[in-house]
Amino acid sequence: MFDKWHKKEKPVFTGIARGVGGFAFGSGGGGGGSVSYNFQATGGTKQTGVSTPDGTYTIHTFLSDQQFIIQSEDPNKTLDILIVGGGAPGDGPGGAIASGGGGGGVVLIKDRAGLCQETTTYAITVGDPTDNPVGDAGESSVAFGLTVGAGGRGGGQSAGGQAGGNFASGGGGQTNSGGTGPGSPAGPVDFSPLQGSGGTTQSYGNAGGQAAGSGSANHFGAGGGGAGGVGANASSTAPNGNTWGYGGDGGPGVPINFDGTEYYYGAGGGGSIYVGQAGSDQPGSGVGAGGRGGGGGGGIASANNYAPYFPSGNNQNARNAGASGSHGTGGNAGANTGAGGGGKPGYQPPQAGGFGGSGIVQVRYTE
Repeated sequence: MFDKWHKKEKPVFTGIARGVGGFAFGSGGGGGGSVSYNFQATGGTKQTGVSTPDGTYTIHTFLSDQQFIIQSEDPNKTLDILIVGGGAPGDGPGGAIASGGGGGGVVLIKDRAGLCQETTTYAITVGDPTDNPVGDAGESSVAFGLTVGAGGRGGGQSAGGQAGGNFASGGGGQTNSGGTGPGSPAGPVDFSPLQGSGGTTQSYGNAGGQAAGSGSANHFGAGGGGAGGVGANASSTAPNGNTWGYGGDGGPGVPINFDGTEYYYGAGGGGSIYVGQAGSDQPGSGVGAGGRGGGGGGGIASANNYAPYFPSGNNQNARNAGASGSHGTGGNAGANTGAGGGGKPGYQPPQAGGFGGSGIVQVRYTE
């Protein structure tokens, strides 16, 4: 695999700065005038004149691995940066019934200085969980030296969930037969590798929900944690008092309007359920829905078609909609949402969880 890191050499001060009209001396160079810069950058999909609640910007959007290239520097230029890690798959090594995957970490940086003082190239890595088999972990996103981690996988019947990566949300809990399985926590918060200086930094990540079980065939996966809230708990008792329960919904993503449209990023995936016995069509039962912002819906392990059990994969405020689960399959999360995939349902082929959604990186600056 090629090296995605860019090594940035320390700039050498020459006393001369390039301006629009050629060369100009700084205030200490005897020229007496201020330096004029014509900042130019390329990379990703570039849009100019984009109106947002914070002002009008030029915006670079990266949906896959690319480079942000500063072609003409401006030491006074500051950058706003949005980095979203990949969501976790709703699958794992823990057995047939799985909780939803956690959403990828979401980091928002504003007014970061020191990144545009020289012509240089920054490698941008966008986490894409679909690069891996469904049962593997998600992928981190990397920009300007900062790694924003993938969400944690949901727990299964024989293993607990996984904590989120750096800044990311945790997966839903273990779907064991002996009661409740606690959700996994959000990951650590470490901004120290971030290049540049100043400005403000915010990060978002939450824990997964608590799974449930009561007996060998009663397993209910919890929702994966979302950047905007914890994953919902599962229950082994439906609201009407029957012994069948429901899976937990994925936690919502966090709303961010970076490019003129408010999207929810880093939602959790919904939990799956096992309904293999009589009475499984009781009102109030159902799989977990994907979290707001493109989370995948949980799947069901049953040979029968219980249509009411399938809330749609989430499409509210989503850059791309998450898919519904089905018999034997968890729903995939929406691309470039950083959302978690829907939990894997076993016993019905193909017994697969949904893919986590890929992340996104955006960079903006005033014109």
